[in-house]
Order: sequence, then C-alpha cells, then structure tokens
Amino acid sequence: MYKRQSSARFRANGSAQEQKTIENLIVETIEIYGQDIYYVPRTIVNKDTVFGEDSDTKFESAKAIRAYVNNVEGWEGQGELLSKFGVRIEDKTTFIFSRDKFKEHVDDSTVLNVEGRPNEGDLIWFPVTKHLFQIMFVEAEKPFYQLGKGYVWECQCELFEYSDEEIDTGIADLDAIETAFANAITVAVSYTHLRAQETVLDLVCRLLL
Repeated sequence: MYKRQSSARFRANGSAQEQKTIENLIVETIEIYGQDIYYVPRTIVNKDTVFGEDSDTKFESAKAIRAYVNNVEGWEGQGELLSKFGVRIEDKTTFIFSRDKFKEHVDDSTVLNVEGRPNEGDLIWFPVTKHLFQIMFVEAEKPFYQLGKGYVWECQCELFEYSDEEIDTGIADLDAIETAFANAITVAVSYTHLRAQETVLDLVCRLLL
C-alpha cells in the first residue's frame, strides 16, 4: 500500500534564500520591538598575562545599534542587596543583536579584541534607563541553527562595576559615570586618610561594622 509522506518534514539545512528570509525577519523584529543602545568596546592597554586582567582599560568609542531586550518585566538578578559594605545592586539582563546588523554597525567600524562577535568584558549603554552593563557571556547557539545557520548574538550582561577605568566615548551621560565614580573613590580614600593613626586591625574592624 502506498503511504503518503508528510511534506512538513524536518530540514536541518536550508537554501541561501530561506536563510536570508529568516535573517530578514529577525532584523525586522529587532527593529520593531528592540531598543536603541550603544555598544562600547574595551581597549586593552597593559594586559597582565598571568591573571588575564588590565588595570589600565579604556573605553574610547560607542557604536549605536538596535538590540532586543529579553526582559519585559524588569531586570533579572537579585536586585538591591543590603550588605555590611552598603547597598549592592546586582541587576542583570540579556541583549540580543542581529549578527548582520552587529557586523554592519560595530564590527566593520571599530577594532574588537576578538573580531566578528561581541566580546565578554565590553560594555552596553542603555540610554532609556541610563544603565551601563558589562557583557559576561555571549551565547552563539540560540536558537539552535535554524535552517543550518545562526542569526543572533545573545549577550548575557550584569550591571557594570566601575574600577578606575577611563571612559571617554563622546556621549555625555555615559562619560559622566567615570567622573561620578572617580569622585566617590576619592572621597572614600580621603576618609580613610583622616583616620591614618588607626592600626590595621582597627581599620578592618571599622570596615566590617
């Protein structure tokens, strides 16, 4: 007996035209439902090859691009936490970029430490809320190769913790972060100097209270 096969069978790979159609739909969706953000690449000045860190990091440019914010009910993470050292904010979020648009707006117009993709350690400025996030991980396999190709970069981010980096991108609100936090660090250091007669044990005990 002849058995009719279903035409809706699974196809692991698609033609170039089918892949381009999916890509165009994704680009259009991000353009409609996404947000305007700035991608801020990290410039490594003096990398420590032992610890893999750079204490002289600079952020000298910001590239405008459209991204989809994957959180519709607010930030992820633990939010505001009260600790013995004060209030700690642990907001997290996920930004999704079209690979095609990322190449056009960022990769082709600036030098990245790892070319062709968003880099862990780079920053994302979200002007709507005036939050600055750091990319912690870049997911490259979601969704999993529709028609045999990847179309987006999914950047998992955490709120950036300033540690004396130089920020000079030309965007006033973003560059003001360096000034605000640098002044806070100066005040904290000055406050410590006011108690220079303390012993190390006295200082540790005071900071822990």
